[in-house]
Amino acid sequence: MPISSSTFIHIVFLLLGSTLFAFGYMEQLQLVWEAFFLLWFGTFSLLQVFFERWSSNRWYPWLLRILSVLSLSSIIGALYLSTWPAISSMSSSWQYGVLFIWGILLFLCAQFAQESHIRTHVFLVCWFPFLYLLGMIPQIHSYTNGSIWILGCSLLFEGFLRAIWSLYRPIQVLPQTIPYLFFHRVDPLRSFFSALQEKLGIDVQGAQAFMFARRATVPLTAFLFIFLWLLSSFVLILPHETGLRYQFGVPDTNTLNPGVHIKWPWPWGEIQRVPSSRILSMKIGHEEEENGEEEEEESILWANQHAEEEFSLLMGDQVNLIAVDGTLQYQISDARQYLLSWQNPEEQLEGIAYQILSRYCAQRTLRDALSENLQILADDVLKQIQQKAVALELGLMPISFTFSALHPPVSVARDYQSVVSAQIDQQSTIIRAQAYRIKSIPRAKIEAQEERVDAQKEAMERISKAKGEAQAFRGLYETVNSDRELYLFQRRLDVLKKNLKGRRMTIIDHALEKEGATLWIED
Repeated sequence: MPISSSTFIHIVFLLLGSTLFAFGYMEQLQLVWEAFFLLWFGTFSLLQVFFERWSSNRWYPWLLRILSVLSLSSIIGALYLSTWPAISSMSSSWQYGVLFIWGILLFLCAQFAQESHIRTHVFLVCWFPFLYLLGMIPQIHSYTNGSIWILGCSLLFEGFLRAIWSLYRPIQVLPQTIPYLFFHRVDPLRSFFSALQEKLGIDVQGAQAFMFARRATVPLTAFLFIFLWLLSSFVLILPHETGLRYQFGVPDTNTLNPGVHIKWPWPWGEIQRVPSSRILSMKIGHEEEENGEEEEEESILWANQHAEEEFSLLMGDQVNLIAVDGTLQYQISDARQYLLSWQNPEEQLEGIAYQILSRYCAQRTLRDALSENLQILADDVLKQIQQKAVALELGLMPISFTFSALHPPVSVARDYQSVVSAQIDQQSTIIRAQAYRIKSIPRAKIEAQEERVDAQKEAMERISKAKGEAQAFRGLYETVNSDRELYLFQRRLDVLKKNLKGRRMTIIDHALEKEGATLWIED
C-alpha cells in the first residue's frame, strides 16, 4: 500500500520526536514535550498509520478534536505546574534554537491539519507553546506573559465547544484563508503561488525569475544553514566570564579567559561560560522572588512577613522555633570545579549554610540566640561555610554573610513581643529600683552620720554643763559649810538686788530716829 502524504508527515513527527528525545530536548522541556508529542502526535500518527480507514468515519474527527482539547489542557497544566528552570537558565542562542524547532513543528502541524480538516485546533495547539516559549525570552517576557494565559484558556473553551458541537453537526472544511495560502502544500512558496494561480489566475511559476529563484532556493538555503552551523564554532567570552571547552563531551584541562575562542561546531563542541568575576548572592531563610522586578525594602519588624515562605529552625530546647533571614554573597573561584564537581553547586552551598545555622540553633536557646551579637555570629557562620565549601570542592568562595533578621516565627511574633515587652518592663523596674537604692543608701548614711555627730555634740555639751553645775554646787556646799551666816547674808543680798533692780527706793536708817532726827519724805 503506497504511503500517503499525511502518513509520511506523521512518520516524520514520530522520527522528529524520537530525535529530540535522544538529544535531550524532551528531557529539558519535560511536561510540555511529553503532553505535546506523546498525547497529540503519537495518537494521531498511530491512528493514521495503522487505522487510516478510520478517516471516513464521523467519529474519527470528533476523536481528533477531543484529543486536541486534552492536549491543550495538558499543556496548560504543564505550564502552570512547571517553573521552567531548564529554559530560563538557557543562553539566548539556545532559546532561539528552541523557538526555531517550534517553528518547524508549527509548519508541519499546519500541513497535517489542512489535510485532516482540523486546521484551527492543531494550529492553535502548536501556536500556544510557541508563544509561551517566546515569553521566556527576557526582552519580551513582560509583554506576552499575561496574554498567554488568556489565549490558552480561550482556546481551551473553544475546543470544548467545538468537540461537543461536532457530535451533532458534520465536520465541515474550514474556509481557505491565510493558512491555506502557505500550508496547503509541503513547500510554503509553491503553496503560495499555487493559491495565487487558483484564486487570481496568475501563473507565476512559469516566469524566468521564479524559475531562477526556485533553482537557487535550495542551495542558498543549504549554504545559509551551513554558514550558521559553522558560526557555532566561535564563542565570545565576556570580560566578567570564564569558559570551559568541551570537545566531543570531554572537558579541557585549562579554562578560557575572556575573548573569542574556537571550538568544534555543534553538537561536537561546546563552551560553557560562568560569571567568575561577578559577586553573586543568595537568600538564606526564605525563598527569593521569581520575578525579576526590583524588590521593595525588606521589613525588619518581627510581626511583618519578610517573604512569601520563611523557614524556621528548631532551637536547642526542642520547643521554640526561630526564623533566620540572611544574605550570602559568594563568587565562582574555580570554574572547572564549579562545572564538573557538582551538578548544582549553588544548592549545595545553600544546604551548607542551612546545616551550619541548624547546628548553631541546636546549641542555643531562643533567648540566647536573640541576645547574640549578629556581627560576630555572621563572621563565625561565614568562616564555617568557607571551610566546608573548600573541603567539598564546590568551586565557590563565600565572601560575606549578613543577618537581616533573627526573630521568632511571624505567627507567634506578636505574642512573643508581648512577653519580651513584659520582661523589658520587669528589667526596667528592677533597674529603676536599683538606681533608687544606689542613690538613697548613701544619702541615708550621710544623714545618719550627721545625726550621730549632732547627738555626740549635744551629749558633750550636756555633760560639760552638768560637770560645771556639779562643780559650782560643790563649791557652794563648801562655802556654806565654812561660814553659814555669811552665805545666807550674801544670798539675801542677791535676792534683794534681783527683786529691787530698776525700782525707786528710799533707805531709812533707824539710828537717826533714835538720835532725835525727824524724817520728811516727799514724792
